[in-house]
Amino acid sequence: MNELREEITALNRALRLLKYSLPVYLRQIQPWRRRNSEKAAELLAQWAADHEEWARQISAALVDLRGEIEPGGFPTRFAALHDLSMGYLVQVVYETQVSDTKALAQCVRQLAKVPWLGSLLEQILRKQHDYLDKLRSLLEQKQSASTAA
Repeated sequence: MNELREEITALNRALRLLKYSLPVYLRQIQPWRRRNSEKAAELLAQWAADHEEWARQISAALVDLRGEIEPGGFPTRFAALHDLSMGYLVQVVYETQVSDTKALAQCVRQLAKVPWLGSLLEQILRKQHDYLDKLRSLLEQKQSASTAA
């Protein structure tokens, strides 16, 4: 029995949050977008690429710990987003990522006994907050532009 069972569980949760995130999903379905949503589309594409890279790093950590990588998949609620435009989806992404970031923070707390794992997730969490700040800024610009019009 692996003595790091709780840590492996936390890593698997973080892995699923990142590998099957809404930014990754949207990169795969490529929603319709107007020219004025290019900044948001670029930000989400980079965020998705980072989620995939972070998921690879977490998978490697699980292998190093001889932990089992649990299967996962995109939430079924994402299927309802296929017909929506990028302009609308930006707000949905922000809301889901705020929730996912809170869940990642919980995973970091669960990794307190293994500093190198906690450090990996803390770095990811900091970058996740940076992306949230950038997306919040885009949303505020969008809202300012719509109230000015």
